[in-house]
Amino acid sequence: MAGEPLPSLKGYYFEDLEVGQRHASPRVTVTEDAIIRFALEWDPHAFHIDREEAKTSIFGQIVGSGLQTLLLTSRMVYDSGIFRGTSLAGLAVGEMQFLKPLLPGDTIGAVTEILEKAETARPTRGRIKLRIETVNQRGEIILYHVRDMLLARRP
Repeated sequence: MAGEPLPSLKGYYFEDLEVGQRHASPRVTVTEDAIIRFALEWDPHAFHIDREEAKTSIFGQIVGSGLQTLLLTSRMVYDSGIFRGTSLAGLAVGEMQFLKPLLPGDTIGAVTEILEKAETARPTRGRIKLRIETVNQRGEIILYHVRDMLLARRP
């Protein structure tokens, strides 16, 4: 990805960001138990909850739900603090692809890149477009998606 990493500040305003800037989130390790608990409530396909059934799936083992991967990514971006207190609204999610499965024991992190910035009619906010990649401990991108959001401008 192009651009220089962002310094480790919290709560970036619209003016603080430049196209090409990147930020890496804290990482999280996902257990098989966490995968099963999530899937039992939200996505109970056999390859998410049943070890024996999962062996006969295209994955050959239990894998995390794509929804779980997306929600973990969202949480990691939040926990990074880069938009804490400055995010006003999510506007769109697009260009999403699940490239590899989330496996039990994977340690994942999110890398956020600023793709676009645009002024809005209101002087208190700006619009940004981000590409977010979820990367496992092997350096493999397992999910990527693009988000549009409203971000506060400096008071």
